[in-house]
Amino acid sequence: MAGIIWLASYPKSGNTWLRAFLHNLLRDPREPYPINRLDDLVASASSRGWYDAAYGRPTRSLCDDEVLKLTPAAHGRIARRSQDDVFVKTHSRMGACGGVDLTSGPLTAGAIYIMRNPDKLSRLDPVVVH
Repeated sequence: MAGIIWLASYPKSGNTWLRAFLHNLLRDPREPYPINRLDDLVASASSRGWYDAAYGRPTRSLCDDEVLKLTPAAHGRIARRSQDDVFVKTHSRMGACGGVDLTSGPLTAGAIYIMRNPDKLSRLDPVVVH
């Protein structure tokens, strides 16, 4: 099983731009990669499909806490999608919520933290990158 390389950012901080860059760099397509197909290379940690697959059926009837508990299994499915390390987009912090690790530490191979305005760093929580 591969590890997850997190592409972590606050919303509107350049995550989509980085994913498009990685697609075009690593896949070297003849034409720019369609923005609506960026999940082909970079999975989204919050995509409900990963949680539905981990649960074995649609999770729409579950409460938020029940879905949250599926996070490690959903991340495991993402990591198993390739024998190589996989990129995963997240807006979650490195830490836990309700006792659930939001970035599945044992599956983590690394992280890229995208920061749009470094002048605002002093107002953000500290960031730890493996």
